[in-house]
Parts: sequence; structure tokens; C-alpha cells
Amino acid sequence: MTTQEIRDIAIESSNTYYKYLEENERGIQEIDVFELEYLNGPQMIIKLRLAGKLLELDAILFKNSRVDKKYDTSAVKVLEYDYDKNILLIKPGENARIAFEHLKPFDLKVIVDLKFLVLRVKWWFEANGGKVKLPTRTSILSDSFQEISYFENPQFQPSENQKEAIATLFTHPFTYIWGAPGTGKTQFVLSYTILHYINNNRKVAILAPTNNAIEQVMKGVLTMTDKAGVDRRKLIRIGTPTKNFAEQYPEVCEDRGINKQITDIQKQIEILERVKNYKDLSDWIAAGKRLIPQLNDLVELSNLPRKDLDIRKKIYLQAEQIIQSIRRDFSDYPEWNYYVENLTITNCKSVQKEMDRFIHEQEIKHKTDETLFNEYEKSDLNTIDAHLDVLLEKKMELESFTTEKRLEEVNVVAYTLDGYIGAYTDHQLIVDHFFLDEAGYANIIKTLPLMVRDTPVTLFGDHMQLPPVCEVNDFEMSKDQKYQHLFLWAQSSIFLDALFEKPKEYCIGQFLKNEPLRPSKMVQRSLNTTYRFGENLARILAKHVYTPAFHSVNIHGETQIVFVHAPKMEPMKSRCSINEVFEIKKVVDTLKREFLSDFIILTPYKNQVKMLNKHLPQERNDHKILTVHGSQGREWETVILSVVDTNDRWFVDSQKTISKGLNLINTAVSRAKKKLIIVCDVAYWSRQKGQLITDLFKV
Repeated sequence: MTTQEIRDIAIESSNTYYKYLEENERGIQEIDVFELEYLNGPQMIIKLRLAGKLLELDAILFKNSRVDKKYDTSAVKVLEYDYDKNILLIKPGENARIAFEHLKPFDLKVIVDLKFLVLRVKWWFEANGGKVKLPTRTSILSDSFQEISYFENPQFQPSENQKEAIATLFTHPFTYIWGAPGTGKTQFVLSYTILHYINNNRKVAILAPTNNAIEQVMKGVLTMTDKAGVDRRKLIRIGTPTKNFAEQYPEVCEDRGINKQITDIQKQIEILERVKNYKDLSDWIAAGKRLIPQLNDLVELSNLPRKDLDIRKKIYLQAEQIIQSIRRDFSDYPEWNYYVENLTITNCKSVQKEMDRFIHEQEIKHKTDETLFNEYEKSDLNTIDAHLDVLLEKKMELESFTTEKRLEEVNVVAYTLDGYIGAYTDHQLIVDHFFLDEAGYANIIKTLPLMVRDTPVTLFGDHMQLPPVCEVNDFEMSKDQKYQHLFLWAQSSIFLDALFEKPKEYCIGQFLKNEPLRPSKMVQRSLNTTYRFGENLARILAKHVYTPAFHSVNIHGETQIVFVHAPKMEPMKSRCSINEVFEIKKVVDTLKREFLSDFIILTPYKNQVKMLNKHLPQERNDHKILTVHGSQGREWETVILSVVDTNDRWFVDSQKTISKGLNLINTAVSRAKKKLIIVCDVAYWSRQKGQLITDLFKV
């Protein structure tokens, strides 16, 4: 295809995708409510404990399944969000109040609409789509890569296979470094390459498809740059970091990310101060209520007829006595000075009215603060003060890292693909090399914006792991021609060079037929040795997924693979298994007794995640229950895989190309460093032929 053809279908597919998401209510972050509590008080205030973190507070919708309706923040006001506790306090307005009465947690979901990301892709191609082309220029350091200085410690010495990959990306304009998990793509190939660019004072960009992926690759690179003594301020991670990343690498986070962390910390400081002041607030509200009877007496005096001079003098004298009594009684409550100091018999009615309103408002605030106080009631004042001191110190530390010129001074810039697209619609990032990690999980349309200025591009990843997520599935694309251009959103970035070499029909067919990778202009190098899992698991993956040359040199020995039997009882295509949940609960209890905390529970299906969350609340709160898609790019000592399916197998069928079952199972099992626990209907899976799960029985 020509550049103009690529631009046209990129814009057209963005419009189609946005319309599809809008019409089908897709492309959104949907968070379950696990606890719902109505707080006592004159107004309806509801406390929600959420299953996950909110990405944005400005684009919230509340989906009420009881009435099948969505409410925005103009109808349901957000009073408070405690990021640490995942607690949201809401107040339905008058028009929504009836619909929000007597709700259960499962009646409500909190939604954040993220369709604007699709619009940003469209805007980028409208402005820049005519400039994309495959790079033809090799690295500016192609003549000096052999001078790379490797660490002397044998543990950090790259293998010959890894050195070949390094040579490839320096001497070819468009490259793909393919490697299974643990083959050293980041720690050896990418990190030594980055160090060579830094040592020569050149600038490069590292990108990844997700926030988690960009932070994982940056952690790997930073391990090596730290070891080399590189100032962390030479690297910058653009965008909003996670709390853990910002705490571990504050020097690397950009101003905007730091400022968000500062804002989050300030909000938490305010919450803790409100908790500390909760009892004081109770005292002075009570004092205000004690003022009301005396104020009422004053109002009664003001209503008496005052035509007679003697009566008038008597009334004024009694009024002054009441006012002085009020001032004496409330001298210890400066909060009420505004009302008490200027109180007269003339203005007492307006003061009374204003005080009634103010006390009412404070009681609502007090009721809101009560739920915060209850959350921290087990913490004594010293503990809260200590926490406040830590937060204040952290806030000061983060503020010291804010600087406006970081982008001009750094050698390494790190973005998510969405962040890069949003930042460089109107201008271009000038670097000497683009590196895209987790390229198998990145789609073509978001990778094309790297193909500008004839800058070398290197993809790192494993296309035998999970493919990109697209809400329009392969079947819909194959049956409805209007969706066929959406292959740009669903096809992995490693197939990108075909766009410039083949006609559109070929590229669509390549995706729909799930054809293997046959690079043309892109030069591929494979890493064949894993350091993550044992040789026993590597042999099975070599047979089903990778090449016969794939093997392990894991110093910890073989991966322990255990099967747990859980007979399937649910009807076909239910995509859940209660028996697997019960068995997983037993496994988790055993791990806890053995003080083994580095574990994760994975499953292909959202229905099973919901069931697991319900029965394992602690693991739910600790974010130890994920779909396999959510585990991409991460690793744990122990992985528990809930298979779910039997005769109705879909995502776990390694022979079903349309479901990408082989990719999913490969992704799940390769997360394990030491132990893999597979919970399934053993009686069924042990009898299957040619399945990856079945062959794991033979290990």
C-alpha cells in the first residue's frame, strides 16, 4: 500500500471503531462495586468500595442495572475518593434519589469512558499520516556498537545469541528481537543498547502499549543503568506513574507525573487531617446546637412590641444579658466567633437562619467524615501523625524533582504508545532510535506513528504471547466488510512491514487467516535461551510454541508443575467453575501457611474473575486475581491457572487458531518462575490430544 492508502484506512478505521464502541457501549473502564453502604443522615450518602483504581475522576458514569440507566456526575455527585482505600462517597441528586434507594453492590458499576484514545489516533493520522514510511537509515552508532563495554560480572555478560541481536538492531533500520519470557530482551539486549547510546550522549525513546509494560521495561533498564552509575535524571518516564514506581524511581518521573503524585498525597494528607479533627468537629457542632435555645430566646424578644419606652429598655436589657451570656459560653469556640461577636437583637433572626443552615451543612460534612474516621478507627493518633509526617516528607521530596527542562536534557524518553500519540500530534519527537517493548501486544495503528523522520525502529516482544486487544472480534471482521479495516487495531505490530510491501487485501487476509509472520523489510533475530522457568516447561513450549532450539538455563532447576482436579459442573459456555474456585481457595490457604506471598491467580474469563473475587476477598483487595490479559509482561514465583473450560473450550484450546488459545496458555504458564499450579477438570484434560495443557501432564 502507499502511504496515502495507509493514512486513509487508518482514519476510516478510527471512525468505524469509535462508532462501534459508542453503539455497543465498549471501550470503557468498568469497575465493580464490592461493598455498598448507606450512611445515616438527612441526605442520601452512599459509600462504595471499588474493585479497582479509578483512572479519571472527570469522566465517571454510574451504571444502575436496577433501572437500566447511566448517571453522570451532574446527577450523582462524587463527594470523596480515597485512593488508598478504594472508597468512593457519592450523593445522588433529587432526580436520581429514588433510583438509588435499596441498591445492592451488584446493582451498580462505576464506569470511566476511554473512547477518546481512539479519537487521538484519528487526529494523529489526519495531521501526520502522509509522513509514515518504513525507516531506511541505520543507527547513527552502527560503526561503534562493537565498542560496547559489558560488565565484568559473568552474571551480567550477554550470550553470543544476545550479542548477535544487539549487532542486528545497530546495523539494520527496522528490526524485531523475538524472545520468549526471560530470554534477556530487556536486561541484556535493550539495556546494553541504551547504555551505548547514553555513553555517546545520544537520545532514544522507549515505548510500550500499556502503563504496566512501560514501567516493567523501565525497571529492567534502570537496573542496568544504575549498575553502570548513570544518573537517573538522564531518563524520564512521561505520563502518570503508578504510586510504587514514583516512590521507587522519583527522579525518573516527569513533572506532570510528579505533580499528580503530589496532588494525590495532598488529598491523602487532607483526609488524615479530617480524621484527626473529627472529634473536634463533633464538639463544636454540639456547641453550636447548644447556642440555638439562647438564640431562640433572643428571637422571641425581638418579636415583642417595643412601642413603650420602658418596655423597650427592658427588652434591650434582657437581650444584652442573653448576648453577653452567649459570648461568655462560646469564648472557647472560635469557630462560632463570626456569629457571636456581631450578634444583636436587630440581626438575630438572620443570624439564626444562617446558623441553622451552617450547622446542617456541617452535620452532612461530619457524616461524610464519619466513614473516614471509621476506616482509621483502629489507628491511634500517634500512628496517624507518623503517617502524616511520612506523607509531608514525601511531598517535599517529590516537589524537589520538578523541572521544566527535563526533556531537553535527558538521553532516554519513555512513553506509552497512547501517551506518545497524544503528545506528538502537532510536532515530532526527535530521537536517534525508537524501541517498542511488548510489540506483540501492540497493534499496527498505534505503532505506525513511530515510522517518521526515517528514524531506526526496533521491536522487542513475543508474538506467541497475547495479541492486541480489539473489541471487534475476528469473526465480526470476516463477516462484515465494513469492519475489515479494523485489522489495523487487532493485528500485532510485528506484521507492520507488510502494509508497505503488500496490497490491502493481502494484509487483511494475513490477519483473518492467522498466517505466520513472514517479515520482508523487517530483520528478525530470535533469542533461544530462557532464564525464567525450568527446562521441563521450556521443552513443552519448544514443541508447541517456539523452535526446537528453545531451551532453559534457569539456575533454580525445573519448574514445579502441579495439577489440581476440579470437576466441571456448570452448563456449556458459562465461562466459570465454582469447583475450581473452591480448590484455588485451598491452594491459597496452603501458600499462606507456608508464607509464600509471591503468587497470582490467573484465568482467561471475566466471569471466573468475578467468582474468584467473591470467594477470595483478601486476594481481590491485594490485586492477586487477574485475567491472563492483565498479566502480560509480569512474573511471579507461583502462578495458579484456573482453566474453567472442558468441552466448550475456547481461550484454552491451543489448537483453535481463531481464539488465539495457544498464545493465551503460553502467556499464562510462562508467568511462573518456580511453580505452576493448574486447576482444571483433570479427568477431561488428561484425555485430550495435541493440547498444550494436556502435554503439561507429561512433565
